[in-house]
Amino acid sequence: DQGDIDAIARRVREFNANAPVYRCTHEHVGFRSSEDVLHRADTLSGVRVFLFAGIGNPDGFGRQFPGHVGHVWFNDHWDYRRDDLARIQIEAKQARAEVIVTTEKDWVKIGPLVEVGAGIPIWRAELALRFEGDDEDKLFDLIRSCLNKGQA
Repeated sequence: DQGDIDAIARRVREFNANAPVYRCTHEHVGFRSSEDVLHRADTLSGVRVFLFAGIGNPDGFGRQFPGHVGHVWFNDHWDYRRDDLARIQIEAKQARAEVIVTTEKDWVKIGPLVEVGAGIPIWRAELALRFEGDDEDKLFDLIRSCLNKGQA
């Protein structure tokens, strides 16, 4: 859901005309606070959210929060330092944010640097894949058939 799915399918077909293409979307199923409390997906409705991420497609992440009040994008696989978190806090305060949201991938890197209760709270988005139609069943059927062939 972060790109032109038909163009991706055409590109796949250039290499393998018979490869199955399964469609899914990324959906927020909740947000986990720095205290490791899981909040429902609708918890941030009406809340001033500031974003940061060091991922390959940060604009796609940003589009998942259409009303966010600001963001800081870092290069993919960014090695966070305390001064990065200080910068994020400063920019979030300037934007009058109530919560800062990042990805699970980024949380793994910043978690040890976060001081719980200091500054604007930092939450991480928890995502799930939602397949279209019966694509999930088809994918798992394919995986099972490949595993069964490997046992023969």
